[in-house]
Amino acid sequence: MREQARSQTTLPPRLGSLRKTFRFLAYIPTELLLVQSRLRFGVSADAIRPIEAMPKLGCPIFLLSGELDSETKPAEAQAMFDAAREPKQLWLVPGAKHEDINRIFPKSYKERVLGFLGEHMGSDRRFPMMAK
Repeated sequence: MREQARSQTTLPPRLGSLRKTFRFLAYIPTELLLVQSRLRFGVSADAIRPIEAMPKLGCPIFLLSGELDSETKPAEAQAMFDAAREPKQLWLVPGAKHEDINRIFPKSYKERVLGFLGEHMGSDRRFPMMAK
């Protein structure tokens, strides 16, 4: 399964090198969002710390993270999970990055997400796509 995921996330050599070359451009929208959050909402980047909010949340938590995620490292996802109150669930997805869990494992993604929602929000009538 891990090999299948790895092969599906590999970009063609030309696209991979372009992605590496222009990776620094991701810095620009990130900085713009952080400036905007300060100006519009009065929230600084230092205040955006999900791990500190986890123990305060009073709802079921389902954390998904790819083992190859460079945005939220698996150790960070595990720390957030550990800090959260029950009920909670963690899915560390082998071979997945930050944004491609649903693309690589669509069936598992649907089953796990809808299963979690069904378990914590109600019956199949709320989620007709779960009906068998």
